[in-house]
Amino acid sequence: MLLHNFDFYDIHSVLTVLRAKPEKEYNIEIVKAMLEVLSTPQVDNTIDDNIIRRKLRTIETIDKEYFPWVYVDNIHTYGRKIIKDEMCYSLLTKGFQESSKTPIFTLQ
Repeated sequence: MLLHNFDFYDIHSVLTVLRAKPEKEYNIEIVKAMLEVLSTPQVDNTIDDNIIRRKLRTIETIDKEYFPWVYVDNIHTYGRKIIKDEMCYSLLTKGFQESSKTPIFTLQ
């Protein structure tokens, strides 16, 4: 799935919270959600907005104190850039896969 630069900003925010609060139990679900988004194939020419935010909203146990931005959709009127660099997606996918192997984020 192709994402745009604002989705990459959301991924940055996710990584920041994962690092700040590694002990939170919902982190496992967050890592799974990020891997699911990154592994979804691009099947047409459309790119949706707020993909990361919408995916994180499906996690019922997510802490609204640390993720208040998840519940607000951004409307991007300008400055939106589609990221097509496969290396970025590969790096993020491998990073989330490796984090899923750590003792704190062990996927069940």
